[in-house]
Amino acid sequence: MKPNELSSTAVVDLTAIQTAIEELQPLFGGELALWRGHGDFGWKLQPHAFRPTAVVTRSHDEARFLLDFQAKAHSRYPRCPRNEDRIDWLMLARHYGLPTRLLDWSWSPLTALYFALDGESDGCLWAL
Repeated sequence: MKPNELSSTAVVDLTAIQTAIEELQPLFGGELALWRGHGDFGWKLQPHAFRPTAVVTRSHDEARFLLDFQAKAHSRYPRCPRNEDRIDWLMLARHYGLPTRLLDWSWSPLTALYFALDGESDGCLWAL
């Protein structure tokens, strides 16, 4: 498989996960991959802010949510980022569950596996 190709492998137990991780290592040149788990195989790799929901059929207004969050965060969180540090604000907002343009990734395939198994459908692990 070439590095720019997508691949899928059915995993049914932890041994198969270990095998898949070992097979991926050469593709990443020995570097650690980043992992993401989805609770449903059919979900797109799409940030929460751009996902329609059952109630809202358009994407969320991330800018408005972030401004509201910034206005109220100082009263609840003592170590807020500087106002001009947009990335840190997005990360803090995502940590508290706001829909943002960020996708959560982990260095640990087992952490991603937790989220892949967090549904009633077949889950999915992404490696980057």
